[in-house]
Amino acid sequence: MQQGHQSTPAEDVRTLWIGDFRHWVDESYLYSCFSQTGELVSVKIMSGQPEGYGFVEFTSHSAAKRVLQTYNGTQMPGTELTL
Repeated sequence: MQQGHQSTPAEDVRTLWIGDFRHWVDESYLYSCFSQTGELVSVKIMSGQPEGYGFVEFTSHSAAKRVLQTYNGTQMPGTELTL
């Protein structure tokens, strides 16, 4: 048995990193951005950075992949920022 980090197979990844958003963006806002997908599990924002980042988890790898392909580069609701 090897010690250390075990890699996760790509087909098991269902969490997307989202970042470089403004300080006012919170978990509720991000939840509202992705909840209409019907496959959102959770949103977690990491604090302590001037430009925030966080993680958005979906029900499956295919759901996360679909959201990434659909939303990447689109405008965040109510802002001039892109996802």
